[in-house]
Amino acid sequence: MRSILGFVIGALMFSTAAPATVYVVRPDGSGDFLTIQAALNAVTNGDIIGLSNGTFSGPGNRDLDYLGKAVIVRSQSGSPEFCTIDCGGGPGNPHRGVYFHSGETETSVLEGVTISGGYAWGNGGSQADWGGAILCVYASPRLFRCVFSDNQARDSGGAIWVSYGSPVISECTFSDNRAQWGGGLLLWSSNAEVTECWFADNQTTANGGGIYCTTGTSSIITRVTLCANQTDGRGGAIVCNNCSPSFSQCTCSGNQAHSGGSGIWTLNDAQPTFDHTIIAFSPYGASVSCGDGAGASLICCDVYGNAGGDWVSCIADQVGVAGNFAADPLFCDSENRDFTLGSDSPCAPIGDCGLIGAWPVGCGPTAVETTSWGMLKAKFR
Repeated sequence: MRSILGFVIGALMFSTAAPATVYVVRPDGSGDFLTIQAALNAVTNGDIIGLSNGTFSGPGNRDLDYLGKAVIVRSQSGSPEFCTIDCGGGPGNPHRGVYFHSGETETSVLEGVTISGGYAWGNGGSQADWGGAILCVYASPRLFRCVFSDNQARDSGGAIWVSYGSPVISECTFSDNRAQWGGGLLLWSSNAEVTECWFADNQTTANGGGIYCTTGTSSIITRVTLCANQTDGRGGAIVCNNCSPSFSQCTCSGNQAHSGGSGIWTLNDAQPTFDHTIIAFSPYGASVSCGDGAGASLICCDVYGNAGGDWVSCIADQVGVAGNFAADPLFCDSENRDFTLGSDSPCAPIGDCGLIGAWPVGCGPTAVETTSWGMLKAKFR
């Protein structure tokens, strides 16, 4: 299990505040302190703890507690691939990377580190009940350029569970995470801002392969790509349950749901809005499915090439109005997950709607090929 982050957050925000003193910790204990926790115990507000390259493991280098201090812990190289906290957790030996729970604010920072091998019977830690990598409750972290990969939640939020918080999640990658609900991200009563993130190959056994929004969530999700996420239930890319989040300039391609809504499923009076969004090429299932009392409002959207139907269910009457249409978006190279647009794409910024989708024009005119559903399915296996 690998994740840039793997911990429970309480009232945390990440920033790059300038420190006063720098201390060095090395995996072999030869630095200024024997372990990371020993450094955290000793330093004062404004200090930096620099981690040298290598793998930190064992007592004092896991289950880390900032103790409410305004300090920065970061790799000296700035490269998470060279600096790892290995929690060494398992079913009989649960351990997390970091536990923020003492009123830490935006001046408490973790940066440039990989956390792996976490395991928790509660929340947050690579494998957990809720929030495979992070559980964020009544907290507003700022997560930038993080990678959440191969995390697992036995219940919900394969990578992250957010409830009653307003985090900012930007330029992050969610891949190969698993849960029952919300394979990548679950938002519960949240005002999160999710921007320029990538959700690929996340899976659920219930609903919401990529993102699950529920119970009063009013989050804003912008320029997000959801590719090849899948669920045994409904909502291959996105589920909206009793909430009204907004999605803008998103690209959904190759997601699948075996029970309905390969792109989107809405239920229980949910009324999300989608603008300048592409929902395309789902190899299994219709683009959208809506439960009783639920709907979805689309503006300047391209819904095309979904095996079970495009403008169907609650969006059937929206094609041809408000800038909505059905046409091949002409991705530059979807087989290799390049979702930039051909210069001749109907989603290119040449019409009244401007740019549609998460990606700009990235190539010249694209060749149109005759294809089949079997060929499309093979692209997303």
